[in-house]
Amino acid sequence: MLALQSLPASRSLPSKRGNPALFNDLLSLNSAIFSGNFDTARIRPLLDAVLNKEPDEVIWDAVYDAVTESTPPPRPASSIQQTPWLHNTGSFANSTEHRKYVDGVLREELGQLYVEVPGFFEAYFGSVPGLELVAQAVFDKCKEGDNPLYREESGCQGRNGSLM
Repeated sequence: MLALQSLPASRSLPSKRGNPALFNDLLSLNSAIFSGNFDTARIRPLLDAVLNKEPDEVIWDAVYDAVTESTPPPRPASSIQQTPWLHNTGSFANSTEHRKYVDGVLREELGQLYVEVPGFFEAYFGSVPGLELVAQAVFDKCKEGDNPLYREESGCQGRNGSLM
C-alpha cells in the first residue's frame, strides 16, 4: 500500500469513495489492513496482478477493486479510557541505554516480516529507471570521507561514528 501511495498517480486519480483522490482511499485501506480486522483475500487480486507484471491498467483496476470493497464497520468507541501501550519505538530516547529493547519492540509493532521474497524488488521497483545505479551511487557516497556512515568491516555508523 505504501508503494502505491508513493506514486504520483495515486494523488491525481479520482476516488471511488468520495474522497479527494485515490490516495485517500489507499490510506483507508491501509488503516483497515493494520486494524487486524481485515480479510487478506481482498487484496489478493492486486498482489497477483503486481507479481504477474500485469499491465498498469489491470493493476490500477485491482487497486480500485481493493479500495471499493466494503470495509468492516468501525468498532464502537469504548466509554472506558484506554491506556496506550507505553512501549513503542516512539517512546525510546536516542540513547544506548534503551537500544537493547528496540528489536523486541519493533518486532511487536511491525508483526510478521518477510525477507528475500522472490521477485519483490522487480515487481515493486523494476519499472523505476536507473534505480540500481542511483542506489549504488548513494551507497558509495555513504562509504566516503573520514567519518563514513557505512564501513565494510563494521556496517552502518551513527553520525558520531558509533555503530548503529
